Amino acid sequence: MHKLLQSERLYPLRYTSVQGLKPDGCQKRVAFCEWLLQHQNKDNGFIALILWTDEACFTRDGVFNHHNSDMGSQVIPHAIRPQEHQERWSLNVKAGILGDRLL
Repeated sequence: MHKLLQSERLYPLRYTSVQGLKPDGCQKRVAFCEWLLQHQNKDNGFIALILWTDEACFTRDGVFNHHNSDMGSQVIPHAIRPQEHQERWSLNVKAGILGDRLL
């Protein structure tokens, strides 16, 4: 498929999700990294004492496989992606890392 697209001077279109960042976010991230490095330099085991956590919510409408959504065209074709299904479900996933353990 890629050879055919290239022969027609077309390129696959891939969606990339990115997080929206605020203008002052860079300064806050740099300040946090400097703070973390200072404490790690004082106490070599400091980072191992931090509980790193994250969570995600997966829903039928929110799960979107970007690898199956490639398109190639000089004009973007009409494409649909059904949303708001009648049968709804969701799954909350929470995880943490403490030292070398996954919680």
